Amino acid sequence: MIFGTNIGDFNLDTDWFERMRITKDGNVGINTTNPNAKLHIGGTAGVDGIMFPDGTLQLSAQLIGPQGPQGDTGPQGLQGETGPQGESGGLQGETGPQGPQGVPGDSHWLLNGNNMYYNTGNVGIGTASPAAKLDVSGTINSTKAFATGGDMLTLKTDNGTTCAQLYLGPSQSGRLKLFGGSGGNNSLAFFPGSGCCSAAEIQVDGGSGSSNLIIRANDGSIPGVLSLGMFSGFKRIVQNITTNDASGDQVVSQINLTVDKAAGNYTALEIDVTETSAPGSDNRLLDLKVGGSSKLVIDNTGNVGIGQTNPNHPLHMGSGAHVTTGGVWTNASSRDYKENIRELTAIEAKETLEELRPTKFNYKVEKEDEYLGFIAEDVPALVATKDRKGLSAMDVTAVLTKVVQEQQKMLQEQKEAMAEMKNEIEMLKSNINYGVKGL
Repeated sequence: MIFGTNIGDFNLDTDWFERMRITKDGNVGINTTNPNAKLHIGGTAGVDGIMFPDGTLQLSAQLIGPQGPQGDTGPQGLQGETGPQGESGGLQGETGPQGPQGVPGDSHWLLNGNNMYYNTGNVGIGTASPAAKLDVSGTINSTKAFATGGDMLTLKTDNGTTCAQLYLGPSQSGRLKLFGGSGGNNSLAFFPGSGCCSAAEIQVDGGSGSSNLIIRANDGSIPGVLSLGMFSGFKRIVQNITTNDASGDQVVSQINLTVDKAAGNYTALEIDVTETSAPGSDNRLLDLKVGGSSKLVIDNTGNVGIGQTNPNHPLHMGSGAHVTTGGVWTNASSRDYKENIRELTAIEAKETLEELRPTKFNYKVEKEDEYLGFIAEDVPALVATKDRKGLSAMDVTAVLTKVVQEQQKMLQEQKEAMAEMKNEIEMLKSNINYGVKGL
């Protein structure tokens, strides 16, 4: 049995469409001509389906209801029984018999209450031939070591020299010395007077009499790589840093940290770099670098370079801008620095000039002086900076120059027109005079 609908003149070939079919097996098909089940609904999956009275469209035969609430947690299960203990290991052996008493020793140590002392001979630890009252071959770990009665405490190598490995005490006018050998080859020395090294406070040497670091009173007797001195007037000085550059020229640097309380002067940091021999090809006396790249350079003429390793002016920027010796700021304007070069049109210049609003003002941090200029936020876009916090005088100058050039061009054209009009007037006057004479 077939059910269908007619959309025209009931022409079975063109106007009639099958909608439902019941086969001889009892299968019902909707929108399918070959039902394979008792109810077989055809159509497009995910689009066609069954519409219920509440408007719900069922696209699949799978019915899924709303999720129910979570059930209560079940009770905890019972703990299992403890398993049986494992078997013990083997039986402990019996204690052996006590050995015979040793032969009494020949001890030189005596007891005095809780103290033990030894008056004759030397004591060796780690050595069978002690050469001193206490001779230790190895490392000593002690929380305190001192000498009494004005005696000197000495830890040294027995090499027959006057400068030993370590001194603690007043010997050789010293307080603490760590020496590596003879001839004043010091490793570390703290001493205020004469001795292996004169007038030093702290000295660290690299051997062979060549000093790497000296912190001392500057008496000029021993040239140091670095010396710290104490002077009157509450002054602290770090000075005399002597080095050689790549060409072998000697350079003496002086860094002064000065507080002159008596005179009322205050110098937070003073760096004095002096070249004591002929300068080489590289004349950078001060070179501040970040990540190996020079950021601030001062050469031996006093020129300062910011982003410029070879400054040719008192202040020379990496962009090419600089301050001249006469104190004039000069913008970088070479064609080598520029791109997208285009001519400023007269219309652009005129419109920009008309929108400029000259003002009088003073800076908030300088209330006494009055200035003339423009407000960066108010100028036309043609001369404004990206952040509108500053202005370039060259931008305004370019606008004024273009406007003046156009005005000069107009004046020249007017001058030429007036000259032509003057000639025409003269010709008219001549013709009029000629006509009058003819009468």
